[in-house]
Amino acid sequence: AKGLHMRLLPRLAEFRGAWADDDLQEALKDSFVHLGFDSCEAAVVLLLGVRLVAAASHSARGIVTIHAGGEGSDSIIQFGSSEGVGEPTTLCVELEESPAGQSVVLFSGDVGLGCEEIATTATSWLSRGQCRSGCAALLERARSSGAEGSLVAVASRITWAPSSSSPKRPRTEASSSQVRCRHILVRHAACK
Repeated sequence: AKGLHMRLLPRLAEFRGAWADDDLQEALKDSFVHLGFDSCEAAVVLLLGVRLVAAASHSARGIVTIHAGGEGSDSIIQFGSSEGVGEPTTLCVELEESPAGQSVVLFSGDVGLGCEEIATTATSWLSRGQCRSGCAALLERARSSGAEGSLVAVASRITWAPSSSSPKRPRTEASSSQVRCRHILVRHAACK
């Protein structure tokens, strides 16, 4: 996981301007191929402001659920391939700053479920901020549907804090020159 950051972040930093969606997807795909992630199951999500860029290789897949918050039905966007072959697939989507937020679920292995089944299984938990329970419910549903072998599920909920009119003066440090990078490495028992 660290190798991806060491490859991708300098490439993102060398261009001083707004990145086009296609260029972001190509940079992520090139980093995948260079590190050999195209020969194993891997999925990654990069959040740049309100843009979400994702890539998945082999049978690793992911879904992005945009919660409607009671005003209608949730939107579901899937990325990755259940075929398990070919080059990494990528996705770039602009998220809405809604109070209901968005959920991202990454999974690996043959779960035997469609993206709507995956979303409905995990969304009720994710909309309440219970990511671990959503992943457990997804894996339990996959096992009850006959899935075998190694399965991995990771979920995250993305929400934006409402802008508040605080009486404190906002910090004016050079925060625009700083980039926060957080990565989470997930391993499972069958991983070598």
